[in-house]
Amino acid sequence: IFEQAHKVLFEKIDAIVNEWYWYDKKLWGIHFYDKVSMRGIAADTKISLRSIFNTLKNQGVGDVKIYLHNFDPKNYPREEKSNG
Repeated sequence: IFEQAHKVLFEKIDAIVNEWYWYDKKLWGIHFYDKVSMRGIAADTKISLRSIFNTLKNQGVGDVKIYLHNFDPKNYPREEKSNG
C-alpha cells in the first residue's frame, strides 16, 4: 500500500548508513538486512555483545531514529494498481 514511501524510506536509510565508518556499516548490514541478532553476530565474530549493542545503538538510534521519527508515509501517494 505504501510502496513509494517504503522505497523512499529505505533509500534514505541507505544514504545515512553509507556515510558511516565501515565497521558500523558492516554491523548494521548484518543486523538489519541479513537479520542476524546481536547475540548471533557476537557468537559468529567474537566481537563482544556490548560492543555490537553500543555500535548499533549509537548509530541506529542516533541517525536513523531521528529520520524515522520525522518520516510520514502519508506524504507519499499510493500507487494505483492497474487491472490488466
